[in-house]
Amino acid sequence: MFNTQYALSGLMAILLTSASMLQPASANADAHQQHNLMGIHGMVLLIDSEQNLYANHLPLYRAPHNHQIVYSIGLPEEIKQNVTSMLATKQMVTVVPEPFDLTRMIDGEAFAVKADIYQGHFERDGKKLLSTTLTLDKQVLNHPVGANRSESGMTVNITPINSKESLYVHKIDRQPGFDALGVLVNKNLTNSSGASSLECTAPKDLEHQTIELALKDCGLSAPVYLETKDFQ
Repeated sequence: MFNTQYALSGLMAILLTSASMLQPASANADAHQQHNLMGIHGMVLLIDSEQNLYANHLPLYRAPHNHQIVYSIGLPEEIKQNVTSMLATKQMVTVVPEPFDLTRMIDGEAFAVKADIYQGHFERDGKKLLSTTLTLDKQVLNHPVGANRSESGMTVNITPINSKESLYVHKIDRQPGFDALGVLVNKNLTNSSGASSLECTAPKDLEHQTIELALKDCGLSAPVYLETKDFQ
């Protein structure tokens, strides 16, 4: 005689076993999704006329680095003096923080991280100067690297950074492209709501001189940082 109660008990046991087998995979997937922006997120530093420091996350087309993010930052005072002196003489200063989740910068979180400071580009024969604590104080700009090119061919985001200056950042779109940042002195191209953007004619090629000319034709000053090699 068929035992209905026994059959139901057996079916329940199978379902519970299946659920327990599936749960770790789901949990692992959630954990992977949560931490898939972990990595070493290099940055280049820049300065405004008021000696405020900013860090530009060095973006790439591939994840987890496909985000353009700029933060105002803090350094210990004695180190800040040395860094600002280098930047004032147009030397490149880059930073290699300890691994962290880029989601923290995307979300605009303020936090501190240990970091190495380099004179020059840390991936291109830069010289390590020291290790310190870098404080990421406030998000200035956050934009994902996109695949769509504007009708004009070049979009530049403009964001006020103090009472006299604005930061401009070229919006990186599909390959090949470039990363460019600069400070607009005594010129504010933003509207009353704050950040704005310019639509400009794209450079004919990706030579630095050609890009600088295209930015100049758009009414922008020479960039303080210009990178093409990482975007070919």
